[in-house]
Amino acid sequence: MSLTGNFLMCIHIHMLTKRTNILFDDFTWNTLKQVAVIENTSVGQLVRNAVKNTYFKQQQTNSRQQLMSSIETLAKNVNTTRINYRKLINDGRK
Repeated sequence: MSLTGNFLMCIHIHMLTKRTNILFDDFTWNTLKQVAVIENTSVGQLVRNAVKNTYFKQQQTNSRQQLMSSIETLAKNVNTTRINYRKLINDGRK
């Protein structure tokens, strides 16, 4: 793993500072374990993702709407009449 990858891993681990215990019945636990193996992750990460997707979806939607609004405002002020698209495309291919 690269130095950057190690650094990012440390940041991710450092951010997990709170702990909780959740009890599951056998069926639910076994199902979560199987899904975790298929997705190459942990049961804990599955639960964290489920919480984020359930309880923070509206917050993410609002953030994306604000971002799109900012992009649209910036786009209105861009003058595209003098852009050399051929050069732009060729530069992007390098």
